[in-house]
Amino acid sequence: MDRISERESFTIKALVVRETDVRDNDKFLTLLTAERGRLSVYAHGVHGIKSPYVNICVLASYNEFTIERRGERYTMKEAFQLEPFRALRDDLERFALAQYFCDVCSDVSVEGENESDLLALTLNMLFALSATIKPPRQIKAAFELRCACILGVMPDLDACAGCGCTDSPVMYLDVMSGVIRCAQCRAKQPLEELFYEDGKSVLTIELAPPVLDAMRYVVYAGLKRLCAFIMPDDASMRDFAEVCEKYLTSHLERGYKTLDFYKAVSG
Repeated sequence: MDRISERESFTIKALVVRETDVRDNDKFLTLLTAERGRLSVYAHGVHGIKSPYVNICVLASYNEFTIERRGERYTMKEAFQLEPFRALRDDLERFALAQYFCDVCSDVSVEGENESDLLALTLNMLFALSATIKPPRQIKAAFELRCACILGVMPDLDACAGCGCTDSPVMYLDVMSGVIRCAQCRAKQPLEELFYEDGKSVLTIELAPPVLDAMRYVVYAGLKRLCAFIMPDDASMRDFAEVCEKYLTSHLERGYKTLDFYKAVSG
């Protein structure tokens, strides 16, 4: 990004990915933008019941903001609502999942970096949640796996890393290496490749064909068709959701309270 003067005013579209109440009526907003990445913005008076922004500056809403920057401090001057995702706020499970998406975005986005891919992914997944066409856990899994790809840890799911076969009855995903191996090649791996330096077993997950097919689809599909696939049964859906969650959270090396909350309300 070009060098910015010490004081400026600009208008930008952004998704609210975190909100923190400050004093009685103010908020501290974390915004995800395409051009400037993550922005931390102070918003005066937006929490008051008479404020025109009380229903605009809220979590998981997409708005156009006019912002003033003085040095390292960003202050909101105006906000215009673009997409409130109101349907999510009437469904606890889906809104809990939206909170998790926002939490991940706040965590992984970088100030001053281009985050257009991450923003586009999150907005598309929020629209998918609002539409209620696909199961929440399918949308969640698609978000997690594609998010990992955007962060630079896209798994290589094309073929076995050992022999190159593509149609083994079962494959095994080495989570941290991001490669798959067939049963035969996994059995031939040297002992030292099966353990980390601290003696713990390398995290490996068995992938049945429907799960691997779904993962391949999510990795390579166009963004607007990211959830346009069908899992053959509940067991496959469950396994698909579990492996995508494990893949992202393992590479981020952390958990999320919002993820725990989603699991609690989704049963």
